[in-house]
This record gives sequence, C-alpha cells and structure tokens, in this order.
Amino acid sequence: MTHSGTGARCVGLVFGMMVGGAAASAEIDIAIVADGDSALATQTSMLLREELQALGDRDFEFRFPPHRQVTHDWDPSAARAAIEAALSDPAIEIVIALDIISSSVVADFEPTKPLLASTVVQPALQGFPVTEAGTSGLPGVHFLTANFDFPAAIRRFQQATGARHVGLLVDGDVFSAIPALTASVRAAQAELDLELSLISGSDSVADPWLAAIPAGVDALFLTPLPKLDAGQTQRLIDHAKERRWPTFTTLGRDAVQAGFLMGRSLVTPPEQLARRLAVDIRDIALGRAAEDLAVTLGVQDRLAINRLTAEAIGFEPTFELIFSADILNEELPTGRVLTLGSAIGEAVERNLQLAVADRDLEVAREDTRIARGTLLPQLGGDVSLSNQDRDLAGTGPTRTTEVGLGLSQSLYSESRWSDFQATAFLEAASVADLKSTRLDVIETAALTYLAVLIAKTERDIQVENLNLTRANLERARFRYDVGSTDRSEVFRFETELGTDQQSVTNALAAFERQRFELNRVLQQPISLPFQLDEPGIEAARIFGDPRLARFLDGPVGVASLADFLAKESLARAPELESLRTRILAQERRLLAAERQRYVPDVDAFARVSEIVDDGGARFDTDFDEDWSVGVEATWSLFEGGAIRAERRRAAALVDQLELTLQQQADFIEADARASLAQAAASRLNIGFAASSADAARSTLDLVTDSYVRGASSYIDLIDAQNAFLSARLAAANAVYQHLQDLVALQRDIAFFDFAVSPTEKEAWFERLDDHATAGQESR
Repeated sequence: MTHSGTGARCVGLVFGMMVGGAAASAEIDIAIVADGDSALATQTSMLLREELQALGDRDFEFRFPPHRQVTHDWDPSAARAAIEAALSDPAIEIVIALDIISSSVVADFEPTKPLLASTVVQPALQGFPVTEAGTSGLPGVHFLTANFDFPAAIRRFQQATGARHVGLLVDGDVFSAIPALTASVRAAQAELDLELSLISGSDSVADPWLAAIPAGVDALFLTPLPKLDAGQTQRLIDHAKERRWPTFTTLGRDAVQAGFLMGRSLVTPPEQLARRLAVDIRDIALGRAAEDLAVTLGVQDRLAINRLTAEAIGFEPTFELIFSADILNEELPTGRVLTLGSAIGEAVERNLQLAVADRDLEVAREDTRIARGTLLPQLGGDVSLSNQDRDLAGTGPTRTTEVGLGLSQSLYSESRWSDFQATAFLEAASVADLKSTRLDVIETAALTYLAVLIAKTERDIQVENLNLTRANLERARFRYDVGSTDRSEVFRFETELGTDQQSVTNALAAFERQRFELNRVLQQPISLPFQLDEPGIEAARIFGDPRLARFLDGPVGVASLADFLAKESLARAPELESLRTRILAQERRLLAAERQRYVPDVDAFARVSEIVDDGGARFDTDFDEDWSVGVEATWSLFEGGAIRAERRRAAALVDQLELTLQQQADFIEADARASLAQAAASRLNIGFAASSADAARSTLDLVTDSYVRGASSYIDLIDAQNAFLSARLAAANAVYQHLQDLVALQRDIAFFDFAVSPTEKEAWFERLDDHATAGQESR
C-alpha cells in the first residue's frame, strides 16, 4: 500500500472552525487527476465546478488550483505519482481521481485526506471492498461504481444477436491498467459458445481499429474508447452499418442514439457523475467521512436499442428483447404523421356514415327539384295509330295516324305548392342532419385519437415502471454481491419483473388495438402504420382554448359560462335546426290539407293535333287539324273521409314534432350544462393527480436512496414504486378524462374549436366576452 507522507487538514475541522453566519466561506482546495485530454473528462470537470459553485453557496468556496489539475496521458504510474503529490500537498483538502485509469489505482492508497475515485468498473475485481452498508471498505477512500458486468453484457449481446464471432474493441491503455478486465473477458469467452477477438488500440482515429478487425467477425462490442472524438466514433458506427454488423456500446443511450444498435453505460454520463461527486464532496465538507458515503451510483442506464439502426442492418429484435430494453426511435418514420386535425380531416373525407348522410342530402335536393318541376310548364307530345273495320268506319277513313302536342301550366295548385315548399324544408333538414353527422364523426375521430394517445402513454408508463423494476433488481443484486442482503430479496424483484413484463405486454396489445381502431374510424387499411404528432396524453395540447381558463377557476365563472353555453347550444344545435325545418314542412302540409276543400287546382292548357296519314275514306275531308285552349279548375269535395283524416294526421304530426323539439332542447341544454360541470371538475382533478404523482415520485426517490444506503427494506421500495406507478397512471387518466370531457362538451354545443376557421372561432369568443361583460354589469 502507498501511504501519504504528509498530514493534511481535516475538512470537517475547517467547517467546525467557522463561526456563525458572519464567518467567511471556508475555502476548500480540490485536486483532480484525469486520464488524458478527452471530451468526457473535460466536460465532467467543468460540470463539477458548476455544481460545486451552486452547492457551496455562502458556506464554502470550492477552489481548483491550476497546478493540481493534472492529466497523465493514460499512464497508471503517472496517475499514482500525481495522486501521491496531491495527497502530500498540505493546501489540498480533497483529491479526485477522474476517469477509469486514475480511479483504478486509488485502492493502493491509505490516504489521510479524502480521496475520491469517480469511475470504478467492477469493485471486486479492482480491489475495492464494499461494506454491507454499501460504502467503501477503505478508510479515507470514497468511490463510485455502476458495477458494470462485462461478461453479462457480452452474454446478453450474443443472446440478442446470435453472433458467433464478436470483435471486442478496447483501449489498450485502459485494459493494461486493469488486468482484471481482460481476465473477465476471457472468462466470458470460455463460458459462451462464441469466438471473441480482442482488438486493442491507443490511437485517436478509428482506422487502426477498423484495420485490425479479423475476417469472420459478425458483430462488434465496443468498450470505452476515450481517445476517439464524436466524429471518429461515428466512423466506427458507419462502417459497422455498411457491413450490417450488430454493435454494442458501453457508452450508454446517447451513443445508441448516435447509431449503435444497442448498449448500456459503463461510463456514467457527465451530468449525473458531476452532480453525484458534487453532493458527496459537500457531505465531506460538512464533516462526513469519505468511507461512510454510498458508493453505488443510481442505476439510470439500461439496455437501449436503436430501432432505426436495427432497420438499417436488418436486425429484428424479439419480444423478449423489446420488453427488456429501452427502444429508441421506436416510432419509425412512415411518411404519415397523424395530428388531431389530419385525423379529423381523414374521418370527414372517408367516413361511411357521413357519406350516407351526404347521399341523403342529394336525394332531398332532387326531391325538391322534382316538386318544383310540377309548378313549371309541362309540354308533352303523343302519337296515335288506329285501324277500323270498314263497316264501322262508315264514310271516314279506316286507318289514321294522328300527332298531337300539349302544353299545360299550373296557375295555382295548393297540393303542388305544398309539396314543393315542404320538400324544400326537408332539404334544409337534411343539411342540418348532415351537420349533426359531421359533428358525430369529428367527436368519434377525436375520442379515438385520444384513446390512442392514452394507450401510448400507459404503454410508456408501464415500460418505465418495468425499467424501474430492472434497476431495483440490479440494486438488489449489488447488495447481494456485497453481502448486505440474502438471495430472497433478489428473487422478490425477479418476481416483480415478471409481473411488470406481463403489464407491458398487455399495454402494448392495448396500444395496437387502439391504433387499429383509429384506422377503422378513418376508413384506412387496418394495419396501415402511422405516427402520432403528440408525444403522449400528458403532453397533449390539443383541446380547449386558454381563454376559457378564467371561467373555470371558480363557481361564478363556471355558472356564467354555463349560461352562455346553454344559449349557444340551443342556437347552434343541428338537431334542433333539423326539427324546426321539419315542423315547417309539416305545417305547410297541414295548411294544404285545411285548404283542400275550398281552394281549387287551376291549370291552363293548350293542345294541337294533326292527322298526318289516313286511308280508306269514301270521301275526302279537310278536317285533318285540331286545336284547343282552356282553363280548368278542380276541387276535392269528398273522398270517403280521407280529407278530414289527412288534416287530423297532419295536425298530429305537427304537435308530435313540436313536443320532440321541446324535449330535445331540454336534453341539449341539460347535456351542455352537465358536460361543463364535468369538464370543470376533471380540470381540477388534473392538478390533484399531478401533485399526487409528484409526491409519489419524491417518495420513491427518497426510498430508493434509502434502500441503496441500506436504511430501507425492499418491501418499502416495492411499495413506493407501486404507489408511483398508480399515481402516474391516475395522472395520465385525469388528463385523458378532461380531454374526453372537453370533446363531449364541444359536441353538446356543436362547436369544436379545433375544427372551425379562425374567424368563426374569434366570433365565438367575442360573443362569450360580450356575455361575460353583460353579466358583470347586471351584478
């Protein structure tokens, strides 16, 4: 073991010497020893300074003397020397070994001042003991680890891809500094039925690694290659895609997002690492011993799969893999993105019910034209042929051919005028019926679109809960590995994992069902893929104008809005418009029935005819042409009681329609007021449910941290996770319920603000403002 040769001030003592709030901030000098000039180390160091500045506030001033910010060019011996020098410097209170190589040598020291290792890959293999409490087993030493299991990751990669020959790209300096990593990889190769080629390099460009890949390799597994920048890493990605090789990265989901097929994080993201280091340093500054801090990093990273890369290389993930990983770019581009507006547009364009209603309107229009035609001049022609027996014909022709032309014009006909005016009213009723059907179609499309959104959100929530369970399982396994719990705790989380996988399966099926249903509503092929423009129900901003919010914040506003919506619904409802025009049609027929006995039908007529051919006459005649002109009036005086019965029937139908109108108006007003009350209540429930979900999230965070430190049981953690799941589902359903209520309300008032023109929408809100102003003046 290497010992620090010089004593150092205790940071806790510095804190203890501060006198009240008037004292100056304690100055704490920090040394950082980093592996080399890598983007990751630079970013982590910069973020750490920012986090410490925020945490220090007025109590501490964390300083970083330039001569103690050292990089050693990936040399373990130089790392030891730099750490030794920092520990020996009496001006330095805390020493941080940043990156993998620097962290690997920390276990060799017995420091007299806090020494922190930021990146320990596998504690047991690198000589870092872990206590049952999950803390460092080395006095004065604190380290952070995600306990990455190389053999397990390689095994998972092979199981997922079926690879037979994996090329393992490693940084030679890192693997030389930590011989246990090479031994771990060789053990994995012996255990698995695959060929594993170790491809080592120390360059800052990708070409040497690519050139060293042996023939026969069918997959690549990349360990951290800190010397490669983003451009060179992308070169590796592009080469693997060209060769259609599956790839695994140990740099986490950001690297997977960049184009790797799958991966997990061996290196903690800079933001998370800097924040955790800053919190631990502040705890040390407040007097807590370094060896008493929890060493486990919160498991934030799980297996991730890039769906676009999978498509590019022809890789098809199994259901088991999908359920056990985060799928990035899951919604593949299809060229068809559905917004609420486009979904409504497709529904209105293709809906069969709306098409039937449109044909009904066409029929009604033609009925009106037919009825109108009976009031216009009527022109007709006729041809007659006759042949008579000579004895019957007498002196006239025995064979004649006569051509006639007749013209008539109705001067007045009560029945014809009644039919024309009634059919015109019925045509208007059909227009109103078409409006009603269109509103129904919009409502159905909107609700179905919402149903897809909530199914997508619930699926995502279940997947996130599954990932939480995986993270908790890994925490339990880590606690078991260090001897702080027994195997039963691991089994319990494995049981929870199986249950959660079933929930994800059911949520996926529900999501697919709703997708199929939306395609059916839109009259599209049932399996036609599409993307939703909204990320989820909780983020949806698709219904309701914010100008309504001021009316929903209190009972007075709700009551005022209810009065306005009641009037609007009665004025706009196409159902009432249809009934009113049908009443007008029936009233016109009733009037015709009442006039039938004393108002005649008066018609003018004219006729001309000519015999164009005759034969067989005994004498020639000159009477071959004939014409007539006249006016005719007809009455229906008695039809066996049918006239009176028709009048009574017409009157009864008018009464029936008027009663139906009154009943329908009552229903529409009641529905509008009830829907507003429900929408106002569900709007409040969104806030309550969101607060509950936030509290459950905070509780889960606290219990998780407590579990990691060994202060809470796995039962507490499971209960907190289940409570968070229930709260999140409740919050999502609260939003869903409110949006459903808004759809119902807008259908009741026959006004969908997302389906009208901006001009019509502004006019509606102007009427609302006028109503509110009038209400305030009356009070």
